[in-house]
Amino acid sequence: MRSPGRNFEIINGMPREPIKVASRQDLEDKLAVILVSGTLYNSFAYTGSSLHITQTGGFQTARFATLPEQLRMFCSRCSAEQLWQIARMEGPIYFGHEGPPQQIAYYCRNCGQQQQYYWIEWLEVDGTDKDEDGGVFTKVGQWPPLSVEPSKQLARALGKENAGLYKKALINAAISHGLAGLAYFRRVIENKVNDLIDLVAEAAKNAESETQASKDIENVKGSLHLDDKIAFAKQLLPAHLRPGGHNPFDKLYGVASAGLHGESEERCLELFAEYKFAFEYLFQNLTVENEQAREFIKQMSKPSPKRGVQAVSSTQQEEPKS
Repeated sequence: MRSPGRNFEIINGMPREPIKVASRQDLEDKLAVILVSGTLYNSFAYTGSSLHITQTGGFQTARFATLPEQLRMFCSRCSAEQLWQIARMEGPIYFGHEGPPQQIAYYCRNCGQQQQYYWIEWLEVDGTDKDEDGGVFTKVGQWPPLSVEPSKQLARALGKENAGLYKKALINAAISHGLAGLAYFRRVIENKVNDLIDLVAEAAKNAESETQASKDIENVKGSLHLDDKIAFAKQLLPAHLRPGGHNPFDKLYGVASAGLHGESEERCLELFAEYKFAFEYLFQNLTVENEQAREFIKQMSKPSPKRGVQAVSSTQQEEPKS
């Protein structure tokens, strides 16, 4: 017997359409991603069959759902990615909970000391179909907070000023301010797109995949149109940096306008996540690969050591003493 639910339409901050979830395990997998890397206050609406559980005892009936038993994320104490286990005291989450958000905790299974706390709101709502379960899951807090620092490698490549702007983009995205996050992200792209073109051109040269367009680099870099620069870099990117035939510049092509002309905060957050992944993939892979290529060329360009006079073997007989 199901408890009376609410409608998706009356939940504040809801996506336009709930996501279809295939199974209870699929739901737990999606919740794991939200807990580890999802932004705060960005509600996840879902619907599907047999996702929630009914518990009957005496004259009372309760509805609940389960959280993922384990998460995989970075542990600052171990300085490595580890498995995290939900604390034993954390039972299922019962719907109909009144009051402040519910607290849950995970601990690192490797060191057994580092803990991660989350505060969540989880509501049961009417499914889109009669026999389906529906819910809305929102992460409203966590401690330690979600990391908002670019990687050391990326920060070094961006430089102090642009790394600061990129951090502001990450901070805004972490608190679901998608429009502001995109605005800061666009400024970083504008400031660093010429450096990105240089990295792509160097990679194309190393891969011997330069084209006639390579000669137009300086003209393109002098252009005032961001989209033209991104389109140029897309054509120049070597094939081995387009895994599966997917060009990461496709995700950056609309950064000049997308999200800044009437898009919702939710859509801006989706775009930000896509752009962030493509941008970091490009900058980090190009930087590392080009550095390795430079070192390889340097080593291969060294003259071979000249053959010296072979030392006298210890097995050779000594000259007879006079």
